[in-house]
Amino acid sequence: MDEKEPEEEFVVVTRTSTVARIIGGVFSSIGIILLILAAYFGNRSYTFLRTAVSVPGVVKEFTQQRMRNTRDNTFYTLKAPVLEYHYNGRDYTYESPYGTTEPAYRIGDQVPLLLDPARPDKPDEDSFVNNWFVTLLLGSIGLIFAGVGMIVIRAFNKPNIL
Repeated sequence: MDEKEPEEEFVVVTRTSTVARIIGGVFSSIGIILLILAAYFGNRSYTFLRTAVSVPGVVKEFTQQRMRNTRDNTFYTLKAPVLEYHYNGRDYTYESPYGTTEPAYRIGDQVPLLLDPARPDKPDEDSFVNNWFVTLLLGSIGLIFAGVGMIVIRAFNKPNIL
């Protein structure tokens, strides 16, 4: 009989360095927190958009706010539109909190507004940025942080052969 030599068995055990686990854990945790916040804001926007009523607002005037540039100590003026809209037999006025140096609208332009029927005096401008920007920003950064955390943890696994 031909006798075979016993084959050596190797067991590969991986261990992650402590620093990699800490860094990866911190990045992953931040990513998960940001993803939870994105889900919260996304749900809030979705819920509002399901019940919101669209009304046209008309630009009647602009408010002006003088601002100072601290870098070069110059001044500039931000202009925010003041909109009038009609809902359920009543007239309302809405002053946009978003001012720009060059207005995006002219007097008489129509601007789409969304409002909660229970609170018609608190409309918001209907735009993709207003509705989804925070959700997309937090979700994107959260995915990046969680991904980097997982990559760091996996990249620094050190194989040990026993």
